[in-house]
Amino acid sequence: MNTRIAFKKHSPSLPCERCGYDSLTVAALISEDGSVIGQTLVCTTCRERRRADAGGTVPVQRS
Repeated sequence: MNTRIAFKKHSPSLPCERCGYDSLTVAALISEDGSVIGQTLVCTTCRERRRADAGGTVPVQRS
């Protein structure tokens, strides 16, 4: 199963407990068929650091 993350455009950012930046946002989890299967909080600062450390890319959709 290939799940995507779609960030909410107008969702306010909150302070992240891990990195301290105001970059914690609400994101929807989207299944392969396009249906929303849940929501989660994602820190874009921590996520970018993990992605850079892994040397890969992760598809992101803004909704």
